[in-house]
Amino acid sequence: MLGIMGNAMNSMMQGYQRGLAIQARKQKGNRLNDQGLAYERRKNWSSAASSYRQALRYWNHPTIVSNLRRVEEELSGAADRRRKAERRRRAEWAAKRKRLQSMIGNLANSLGQGGTLGSTPDTDMNFVEPGGTGFFGIGGGVAAKNSAEPEANGLDFMGPKDPYFTKGNKNSATVDLRDTASGQLAVEALLGILSPDVTLAQNVAQNAGQKRLAESSMARGVAMAKRKQWPLAIKYFTAAFQATPTDPRVLFNLGLANDRAGGRALVAAAWYRAFLIAAPGAGNVAKVNQRVTNLEIETESQIAQMLQTAQTIASQISGKGKVSVLDRIARAHAENGDIPAAQRLVRMIKQVGQKSGRQSGWSEALIAAAQAKSGQFDLAVTLAKSVRFRPAQAWALAEISVLYAGKGNFAQALEISHQIGGGKEQAWAYSRIGALQADAGDTEGAQATLARIKESQIGLRLIVLTHLAGNLSRSGQPWHLDKARTHLNEVVQEANKIKNFETKLDVYLQVIKARIGMADLAGAAALHKLVVTHPHKSIGSRLIAQGKKDFKAAELFRWSGLALQIANSAQLGNVAQLLAQAKLQDPEKGALSIAKIAEKSARMLRRFRQL
Repeated sequence: MLGIMGNAMNSMMQGYQRGLAIQARKQKGNRLNDQGLAYERRKNWSSAASSYRQALRYWNHPTIVSNLRRVEEELSGAADRRRKAERRRRAEWAAKRKRLQSMIGNLANSLGQGGTLGSTPDTDMNFVEPGGTGFFGIGGGVAAKNSAEPEANGLDFMGPKDPYFTKGNKNSATVDLRDTASGQLAVEALLGILSPDVTLAQNVAQNAGQKRLAESSMARGVAMAKRKQWPLAIKYFTAAFQATPTDPRVLFNLGLANDRAGGRALVAAAWYRAFLIAAPGAGNVAKVNQRVTNLEIETESQIAQMLQTAQTIASQISGKGKVSVLDRIARAHAENGDIPAAQRLVRMIKQVGQKSGRQSGWSEALIAAAQAKSGQFDLAVTLAKSVRFRPAQAWALAEISVLYAGKGNFAQALEISHQIGGGKEQAWAYSRIGALQADAGDTEGAQATLARIKESQIGLRLIVLTHLAGNLSRSGQPWHLDKARTHLNEVVQEANKIKNFETKLDVYLQVIKARIGMADLAGAAALHKLVVTHPHKSIGSRLIAQGKKDFKAAELFRWSGLALQIANSAQLGNVAQLLAQAKLQDPEKGALSIAKIAEKSARMLRRFRQL
């Protein structure tokens, strides 16, 4: 027993001695490494290398190995050659960066100084004093000249006292709820809807107050326009629009102010369109129509310039930044309807890197949706199924399935929507297909589609139930109409419980539309009072105007709503200002910003042309 214990103690002591020896060797190695670092700071490369080699005899640590390699590169001259190469690379990149930033700056300057047509608002349009000669006469009129710009001629700002008349038309467009729900912004109180208990005296007083506010805001807006304070002019004209949203003078002044401000070509064109609807017999209709055409062409030319600049920069950068820029350019081409150009860019994205599925996913999804919209459903479905980025694939399949349903092909729509594989996009597709089935009179099909939407997706379920109630009311039977009204009241009660405000307003809009279909304008107006934010409020205003057979007002609200959506877009708004910000960024980020602006502009131009 004593022998065993003695052997154990000897083993422990030997292990302890070995540990002390190892620790001593490490300390010796550390001291020699520190000595090498001291030599290296004095650029005594030979002594530093000697110290590191000795240190490695005691401790073969990766840091000491790295230090020795660095010093040996200094001794061989490799480090000096590497530094010179790095300086050359940085100088070349600085020169390239300067060239690319110059390209962005040139683009910003070009698009911020009167656009691309050489036709600026200052040479086409004039100012008029508030209360000056109006041009809204039947035979046109002569505009008063502004003393600050005696050389100008053509269109003028309208003062609050300038006369006008209106002639309506009976053309109207349907409401695309998904298009508007994706981000439209507008001004508060596009259309004030009076509840049934508002007295006539209150109505008159309210209208008188709105008129005074509009005239005061108009006068301030014209005063700011004369001083070329465009943001303030637009602010005051917008306040006048809030008070009197159908006044042609307000709409025209908003168009002209945005036009002269620069960088807001499509915003100005949309306001001009609203004005032309409000005053189709104005004396300056031909001139305004021509200006709208010029602005539309200018916007298209701007998009082409932005895409060309972004792609030129993308060709001179590499890595993930290059892929991101190419993806945005591809999306812009898809939004613009140029599918071949978008497809070429997707192929370029896939050539840049192996892991490009996510980067090209949204581009391919937008191409698939564009193909379906043009009737190429087979190509669209094949492409959508090949998208490797799951969220983009689900979005594309949902879009295609609803487009099929819009054509009345519910069987194919459901087959594609089944392949989405769950999630919000599938539930959205089911809700739209079910609503279209109900509108087509297929009650049984709509109920079956409704059953596929989970109980947790209450907002989407209520949309289908609203359309089912609308279908029930169209049967022509009085008791069915009463039952449909009861169902709609129940839908509103359930919608009031929804926590998501956007979803709640989506349901309210559907109920407003259904009540208008039942000739219940009072009920629609009462519910519209609960819709306090845009774009939902403007959509409701249009629906009620259509219900009142005021198709001119409905179209007017559509155009003014588009103008406000573009003006308030974070990625669009003032294009010149956004491009000016882009030229201050690194070329990679600047090119990405330009491509995003082009994509958004292309989307808005497409909507502009669809209205």
